Amino acid sequence: MDGEILYEGNPAWVNYLPLLILTGGLLLLSFAGIGFFFMAVISGVVTLVKRFGCHAMVTDTRIVTKFGIFNTKTYEIDIKDIRSINVSQTFFQKMFGIGDLEFATASGAVKEAAIFGLEDPNGVKERIRALKN
Repeated sequence: MDGEILYEGNPAWVNYLPLLILTGGLLLLSFAGIGFFFMAVISGVVTLVKRFGCHAMVTDTRIVTKFGIFNTKTYEIDIKDIRSINVSQTFFQKMFGIGDLEFATASGAVKEAAIFGLEDPNGVKERIRALKN
């Protein structure tokens, strides 16, 4: 990958807090029966797959997002082609200072790539915007 890496990572763990709480609760209930243990394992695996199946990298020239573990899709956008950057935050995400960035290019208003569960999404948005200028 060319250029300086400004951001690289997976969604923040706090983005999966509800699933983590569910997994922990099921683990506690596993003392009552083996079925709860298996549900906890499934919940934990789903959480891991969701988090590690989403990866993003922002360099000073492009944004690359990759989704999936076994079957993958990779999206790449040149910084110079970005026309809009939108920040999306649920109430829960806002409480913890995380959010999603959505990018659109001149080819349309439809989002062409997104970075999910990003810490300080507005700060990253402004860094990308500064690169365009």
